[in-house]
Amino acid sequence: MNRSVTSLILSLFLVFYSSCKKEDLTQGTPKYTLDFTYSFQAPSGNHAPATVQFTCTSTSAVDYFWDFGDNTNSYSSSPSHTYNSQGTYEVRLVAGFPDGGSLAVTKTVIVDAPLPLVASFSTNADTCLIGQTVQFTNSSLGATAYFWDFDNGFTSTATNPVVTFTSSGNYTVTLTAYNSVNQQSDSYSINIVVLNVVFPNLTQISISQLNNQYQGTSLQLGYGSKISGTVISDRSSSNISSTRNLVLWDGITGILVRSQSPHAFNLGDKVVIDINNSFLINYFGNLELDSVPLNNIQGDGIGQNYPPMTKTIGQILGQSAPLISTLVRINNVQITGSGSTFSGSVSINDGTGIINLFTRSYASFANTTYPTSTVSLTGILTMYNGQPQLEIRNLNDIQ
Repeated sequence: MNRSVTSLILSLFLVFYSSCKKEDLTQGTPKYTLDFTYSFQAPSGNHAPATVQFTCTSTSAVDYFWDFGDNTNSYSSSPSHTYNSQGTYEVRLVAGFPDGGSLAVTKTVIVDAPLPLVASFSTNADTCLIGQTVQFTNSSLGATAYFWDFDNGFTSTATNPVVTFTSSGNYTVTLTAYNSVNQQSDSYSINIVVLNVVFPNLTQISISQLNNQYQGTSLQLGYGSKISGTVISDRSSSNISSTRNLVLWDGITGILVRSQSPHAFNLGDKVVIDINNSFLINYFGNLELDSVPLNNIQGDGIGQNYPPMTKTIGQILGQSAPLISTLVRINNVQITGSGSTFSGSVSINDGTGIINLFTRSYASFANTTYPTSTVSLTGILTMYNGQPQLEIRNLNDIQ
């Protein structure tokens, strides 16, 4: 091979070698190799703001210098770096080795335009028990910061928070995602239902199942079962026969409950009752859970707001027994009586029949004049000496 051809081949080799991204900064043949890998991290991936994990794969290097191509650098062996803007970045790693020599390698990192900001998350339990840990997993796109509101007085700026709810109820958990680069924000919410297991060792039965145990004579109930429902009586207006009484309804069946001592349960409360050592009796035609130890009645937050059952008086007269201790609504009612106030018994007539509207003399609205125009009445249906009667709870039951 002549000298000119040899010179040309050597020149081409030097041009090729000088264009290689991996550089040998030592003299002579390198004793070590140098390389690095990188990966884009969630949640933005390769979209700005993009967080990139760089990892030096050489196990022999003792010193590191990273140039991320955006006028920032690091001396860590495997740093993480965030690119806030779209662009093409030449990332250069220079590493020193035990023999005093150095190697350098350069790679190109391409960061795409920011994703549209979208807040989103999921949870491992949208229904849970008090004290149960709930994991929230963030799946937002294009965000740089987060703010969580758990609707229980607590907040967080963590990416994937873990929360324990200490009270029962319905909680609207809201995540607000922010992008500091574009000055944008977006929000997303999920409803979490937190349940309280009251008397966990007892079997839940319906009020109807309880009522079916009554066979015409007083029955003392044993251990093992509980009932629950919403309080539909209003002790604040005093139109109930005792501070020990409440009316419980589960939307289908109701029952009068009488505790051994005065209770503090209000209209709309959810109540769970351990029926052990209580008595199932008939009181003037009203099925009653009697002599309930007060400790056997536990509140469980706000009860379900069951709508009243709309009935005509004719329907009530035809099927009164299943409706006792339930909330009913009667439309197009005319009220008449010997006096002009609610106190005592007055007649109500909707054109299909007539029954009494009964108000105790000590009720807060007893001396209020009843309307003479046609109205709609909502109230608790009770029995007195075999005849159905309606008892309104307060003046809001008149429309």
